[in-house]
Amino acid sequence: KQWYQRRVRGVARKDWKLVAIRTVAGFCSFVCGTYAFQNMPVGEATVIISMAPVFVALFSMCILGVRAKCYQVILIVLSLGGGRQEGDGGCCTANCYQT
Repeated sequence: KQWYQRRVRGVARKDWKLVAIRTVAGFCSFVCGTYAFQNMPVGEATVIISMAPVFVALFSMCILGVRAKCYQVILIVLSLGGGRQEGDGGCCTANCYQT
């Protein structure tokens, strides 16, 4: 067998394309997370990065056709809606940093 036809460390030849896509996606996630922490306020960057499981659930429903239970959909909507109420004095924009 040629080297590209053999199993390499437990990955079958037919699965290499998926492994490559996952590797590129993981690298892009790392680069974007690093960029976010360097160029955004830490609190906002942490919130965005912590939302990754919610986006995984959304994309799995949209792309893979995974069926979510009712409570899971409710929790996803609540996660995307956020917890900030009008008039709570919170600061989400750069306008708060102006003097």
